[in-house]
Amino acid sequence: MPADVVIAEASAWLVRLNSPQKSSTDQAAFQEWLRADSAHVRAYELAAQMWATIPRAARLNAKNPGARPRARIIALAATAFASVIAVAWFVMLARMGPSYETAVGEQRTVILSDGTKVTLNTNSALTVRYTRSERRTYLNRGEAMFEVAQNPQRPFLVQAAGELVRAIGTTFVVRVDPTANYLPEVAVTLIEGKVEVESNDGARQPQASVLEPGQRATLHSVLSSSAKAPGASQWLVDEPKLAAVTAWRRGDVVFEDASLREAVAELRRYGGPDVKFPDPSVGTLRVSGVFGLRDITESLQAMAEVHRLKLRHSPDGLVLER
Repeated sequence: MPADVVIAEASAWLVRLNSPQKSSTDQAAFQEWLRADSAHVRAYELAAQMWATIPRAARLNAKNPGARPRARIIALAATAFASVIAVAWFVMLARMGPSYETAVGEQRTVILSDGTKVTLNTNSALTVRYTRSERRTYLNRGEAMFEVAQNPQRPFLVQAAGELVRAIGTTFVVRVDPTANYLPEVAVTLIEGKVEVESNDGARQPQASVLEPGQRATLHSVLSSSAKAPGASQWLVDEPKLAAVTAWRRGDVVFEDASLREAVAELRRYGGPDVKFPDPSVGTLRVSGVFGLRDITESLQAMAEVHRLKLRHSPDGLVLER
């Protein structure tokens, strides 16, 4: 979606959520809009920051216009506000460097100007912005493995859904999951070297965690009750099997005690078909193993056979049933 459309939508949502006419259905619709694309989250964060800079009197005037025509005041405020954010957005885009994308089911490897190797997984987008003092990249959606060229004087940074990963001479994987509730979930897995993951919940100073090789930090942010900014967040660290985290580079996906519903959702990232569960309990059955991505239907059939299920075609897609 064009950037100007995203900005217009973010501005409209912010004005609506700060309007006296806000309804309970608005909040639910807003959350759906956020989940649809990580670009929506970034645009709304920018809109919220700009909103905070508008004088308090002007904000109150837009919310409580008094005797002046309410619809006209709110419309003017929304239009002016969207214009300010659009300018800020396009200034930011103008400073960006090259961008790289992959389609659903596609993988791509690129070598950046400093020699850093980036491998993009399915349906991913990366923007690069290098300056004299730092090498900053933006993982707008999807997943990528970074093999960073060493340069201590120029730190390498990855920004994903508002979170920051700082690395020097290291290999790591970053994944942004826009299907998580509210704001996208971010996962950072360190293969070798050293990285620092940083999060800012908007209320306190940035909180940083340093990872050791083999560790994964996962962050899940939710909106605050005011719906104006991300709520509190915290990095949770575990130690997954690295072969499972990087299996996509070999054309595989690894499940360890995942539910069938979770496995189907992961396969859909790679272009897999929609699968219905007429019996909801079927979706809770567990699955483990290595499954190929080159023939996803064959992988689904293998999962079905483990639990003696039937995988059949229907007008709406595939069905898994007992």
